[in-house]
Amino acid sequence: MRRSKCVTTTKKTRRSRKYDDFITIVLLHDQIINRMRCHEPICFIELNDQQKLIDKQIQAINSRFKNYELIISIGNYADKIYDHIKKKHKNKSIRLIENMNYMDTNSCESIRLCIHNTNNDKILVIDGNLCFNDKVFDNLDFNKSFALVNKNNEESLEIGVNVHNEKIQFLCYGASQKWSEIFFLKGSKIILDLESTLNKKSFKKKFWFEAINELVANHNIAGFINKSEILKIKNIKTYNIARRQNEILD
Repeated sequence: MRRSKCVTTTKKTRRSRKYDDFITIVLLHDQIINRMRCHEPICFIELNDQQKLIDKQIQAINSRFKNYELIISIGNYADKIYDHIKKKHKNKSIRLIENMNYMDTNSCESIRLCIHNTNNDKILVIDGNLCFNDKVFDNLDFNKSFALVNKNNEESLEIGVNVHNEKIQFLCYGASQKWSEIFFLKGSKIILDLESTLNKKSFKKKFWFEAINELVANHNIAGFINKSEILKIKNIKTYNIARRQNEILD
């Protein structure tokens, strides 16, 4: 009796492509969270026994961007963060920009310092308290400015966004859709307008989304949908959720 051959097949996992554009990525790790009850920078919180938050973020960025520079805004614990980056990520294109007045200013001042340290006209700004994996960067179009709008109603994301015809209208608390706190600037004109806004003394203590609202009045900013899991760590509760979800996110 003739035996039939048993053919086994293996399922190939499709790798997400890397972006070729030269992108400046600003990662904001400049602010203190008083509700964490820890004596380490938030970027050092451990999601498991081997990975800290900042390492997970850098890993996700490095896996999806071929040609990039990473600028990390820091405030408190500047020396510890510098030592960690130097030891753990010494072969990557990373610069640390210290906001020495982090106690008396807000994210607008930190972003101002960061954009003054690059000549690139493509800048991606990411809140440093976000826990995400590389899927957050799926299907992005770096030919236009955009705000990443969360598909799911994630409770840890506080800033809402009004979108009309796929264009951002306004960011505020209480809107039905949530902003993922990831924003992309494309073009010298919008970056110069942002610098002009951030240079105002009144913006030293304002939040980043308030500066974006100034830009919306004069620039078309797209609303791209984020379908991946993302969570903002802002207290013990959200930290514990991030630890439980870390294996799922990966």
